Amino acid sequence: MAKIINIHKNQDSDSYNQILENIFSFLTEMQTAIDGHALNLACEGVWKDWNKEQKEGSTFNFDFDIISELNDDNIKKLFELKSKIAKVNDDLLLIVKNTSLNREIPVGSFLAPQPEEYTKEEMYKMYLECKDNLRIPTIATMCNADTKELEDVIKEF
Repeated sequence: MAKIINIHKNQDSDSYNQILENIFSFLTEMQTAIDGHALNLACEGVWKDWNKEQKEGSTFNFDFDIISELNDDNIKKLFELKSKIAKVNDDLLLIVKNTSLNREIPVGSFLAPQPEEYTKEEMYKMYLECKDNLRIPTIATMCNADTKELEDVIKEF
């Protein structure tokens, strides 16, 4: 008689969840890398003349929506890829158990309820719990905050 093995029984193990967390972090880093590559293409393509006129060290504030709307097929393809990666991240039902906040935080899933706003203390506790496994931009996203806001909270504590 054949032995029946439940192939789903280990999906709640710590090692399984750690692998999912690593995948989420990797895909988040890929999205950031795509933004950088798209910016580089824009500066060497449609923005090349403008880019040459800028002094070294000068700053320009922009939104990646501006870059995604440029008339460059390669940039458009990169943003299509970024969108697909974001969809995969959203579909990953990775749960980070944050014991110091005594709640489960869905990472990469906007389907589960999250508080509208985290207090500074909660954001800092989240940072302490996740800093060894996740990058600051990822933790900020989990806290419904931007990276600078979380960095300011970290400096404050």
